[in-house]
Amino acid sequence: MSKQSYTVVGVMSGTSLDGIDLARLIFSIENGNCRFEILECETVAYPIAWLNKLKVAVDFSSKELTTLNLAYTEYLGFVIKKFIEKHCIVGLDAVCSHGHTILH
Repeated sequence: MSKQSYTVVGVMSGTSLDGIDLARLIFSIENGNCRFEILECETVAYPIAWLNKLKVAVDFSSKELTTLNLAYTEYLGFVIKKFIEKHCIVGLDAVCSHGHTILH
């Protein structure tokens, strides 16, 4: 690490479809050890339209998955932006997301 601390928003969602989990964390180095602190976190429930799309996405063709991926990325960006605004987060070093798990 070139800095002593990093502020990160972590994002994840998956096949449980319970929503999008977001958290702001600070990672730091203290006496050679990596430490973290969770500052804010929440789960944002899916609107019914997204819930219905994601429920059946396991059966999508490659083309349909590509289209869904693009739309979901835009939606995720919107959700992340709202989380950042709601919690007045400034000075972020990174936003980390693995996207949405459809297939294991």
